[in-house]
Order: sequence, then C-alpha cells, then structure tokens
Amino acid sequence: MWLAVLAVAAASGLLLWLIVRRRAPDQRSTGRLPVPGPAQTLDPLDLAEVASRLDAVESDVLRQRDELLASRLRPLVDKRVPVRLVEPVPQLGAVRIRFADGTAVMGHGDAAGDAGVLAKLIRERSVWPGACSTDERGTHLIFAWSGGRKHLSVLVSGLDQPE
Repeated sequence: MWLAVLAVAAASGLLLWLIVRRRAPDQRSTGRLPVPGPAQTLDPLDLAEVASRLDAVESDVLRQRDELLASRLRPLVDKRVPVRLVEPVPQLGAVRIRFADGTAVMGHGDAAGDAGVLAKLIRERSVWPGACSTDERGTHLIFAWSGGRKHLSVLVSGLDQPE
C-alpha cells in the first residue's frame, strides 16, 4: 500500500518538474506569460477576420440556443399547460413564469407592462401558452386566454429551476 502511494507521489513530482522545466526562462522567474513585443502584434486585417468569425460563431450559438429553448417549450403549447405563477426577479429585471407541470422560465414582456398584465390575468382566468416562435430577438411565448381570442407575448430568456 505504502509503495503504491510513494510511486504516485514520485510520478506527480516528476510530472510537475517536467512542466516547470518546459516553461520559458522568463516565465519560471515571474510565473507570468511574456508581454508581446513589436514582432508579436497582430495585423488589423487579421483582427477584423477574427472578429467576423467570432460574430458568425456567436450568431450560430444564439440560433441554436433559441431552437433548443423553443423545442423545450413546444410541449407546453401542445398540452396547453396553464400558467400558475408570475413573480418578479428584480435583480435581473425579469419575471419567472411557473407552469402547472412544474416548468419555470425566465423572461420579460415584449411591450412594457406585459408581464404585469400576465400576472393579473392568471388571478382572474386560465392563461396558457398558445404559441411559441423564434425570431432575431429570441424565443417568444405567446400566451392566450378567452378561448384563444386574446393574447400577449413574452420574450423568454431561458428555463429556470423550480424551487
């Protein structure tokens, strides 16, 4: 048993020594990466290309996130799961919307006051998600009541964990 512990300790020490040994001499003394000099600066055209590639990746990731969120919300629409609670989350400037099946989402009204209207409506009548859509702003849940003739929209920022 002690022999195995000693072997693991020796291997760890050797690995650490090899990592430190492979660092550049100026990194060993300060522990920091060297500051780039004039020969290591980037060309502005390269920076523009990197920025455009990062923008493309960001838009792709946002699109995928919105599609995934919409796919998670569609069962609520299909089953017409009623809203049970709308509570403010002042730290985020958003609301938490809780459904009868335990699902909770974070979001804010498309128009000012929509979240407050939704909170008032659920006290008076049954309100359910009537549709789910995705556009350049994100994923929207359109809530319906009065037999589906009236509706309002909430921009959903993501799922939340039920408490």
